[in-house]
Amino acid sequence: MIRLAALLSLALCVGEAQAADPLEVLRGEGYASAAAVVKALPIDPKDSAWEKAAPISLLAYPQSTVKPGLAEDGAAPLKMELRVLAKGRELAVRLSWPDAAIESWRTDRTDSFADSAALQFALPGREGTLPYIGMGEPDRPVDLWLWRNGRETEKLSAHGFGTLERQPGKLPDGDALWENGTWQIVLTGTIPNKAGPLLALSAAIWNGGDAGRDGRKRHTAWHLITFPGARTNSKVLSGLVKEGTASGNPERGKNLAEEHGCSGCHRLPGGEPVETGPDLTLAGGQHWPGYLRRSVKRPSSFLVPVDRFAEEGNLTSGKSLMPSLDLSDQDVEDLVAYLRSMK
Repeated sequence: MIRLAALLSLALCVGEAQAADPLEVLRGEGYASAAAVVKALPIDPKDSAWEKAAPISLLAYPQSTVKPGLAEDGAAPLKMELRVLAKGRELAVRLSWPDAAIESWRTDRTDSFADSAALQFALPGREGTLPYIGMGEPDRPVDLWLWRNGRETEKLSAHGFGTLERQPGKLPDGDALWENGTWQIVLTGTIPNKAGPLLALSAAIWNGGDAGRDGRKRHTAWHLITFPGARTNSKVLSGLVKEGTASGNPERGKNLAEEHGCSGCHRLPGGEPVETGPDLTLAGGQHWPGYLRRSVKRPSSFLVPVDRFAEEGNLTSGKSLMPSLDLSDQDVEDLVAYLRSMK
C-alpha cells in the first residue's frame, strides 16, 4: 500500500513537471511549434518533404496602426498555414493563404501592385522579451525575407518604422505556386540573427488586387520556432512563458477599461474609430500578452512611432500620450486578459 502511494505520488509529480514544461505551455497557448529536420531543404511547394512538417495555423490580421491600412476597410483576419523545415543553419518555410487572383509586378503602371509575402525574424531577449511586431524597435532589430510576385527576393533588416534596409550576402531562395485560389510560397535561406534554439517568426501578406503595399497588409503575431535537440536558456524560457500568458479576468478588465476611459483614446470592440491612440479591436491577435502588459504598465517604455501617439504630437519627446495609470498588479493582469480577448 505504501509502495502504491509512493508510486502515485511520483506519477503526480512527474505529471506536474511535464505540465509545467515551458515549451509545452507556449505550444498550448498557440505560440510555439517545432521545425522538422530534413537532409535536404525543398524549394518546390509541392515537394513531398513538406509532409514531414506539422502545419502551423495562424491568423493574419489587418495592420491597423499606420494608414492607409486594411483595418479602415473593415478587412477580416485571414487564415494562413506555415510549415517549417530545418537543416543545420538553413531554414525553409512554406506559406499558404487564399487569394482569388494573381497580381504580378508591373513597370508599365503605377496603380498596379504585386501579391507579396514576407517573413520577419527576431531573437527573444534575455528576459524573453520580443520586439514590437511592426518592424522591431531601436534596441530590438528584426530580419526579413521578402517575396514579390515577378521580382527577385530580398533580404532586409529593420529596427523600427522607416528603418528598412537591404542586407548584403546571399538572398533567400524563393519559389511560388498559385493554384485553385491559393498561394503557396517557399522561402529558404540561412537562419538570421545567429539564432539559437529559438527563433521568433511572423508572416505578412499583401494582396495586389486590393492595392496591397506598405501598410495595406495583413500580419501574424510572433510565433516561436524551436529546433529539435537544442537547449534553451531557462531564464529566457521563463520570460517567454510570462510574455505568452495572462492570468487575469477579462470581464473585470473590460470594466476597468470603461472606468479609466480607455475608449476616449482607443477604439475598443463595438466602438467608433478614434485617432488619438492605436486601434485595439484586434490587439489580442496581433500582440503577445507581454507586449500588452508592457504598454499598460509603462506606456513610454516604447512609443509606437506615430506622432499622434506621443505627447504634443512629437515622438522626440520620448513620452507617450497615454498617462501612467495607478493600477495594482491584478488590475494590469485583468486589463491584459481583456486586451488579449480581442481577436
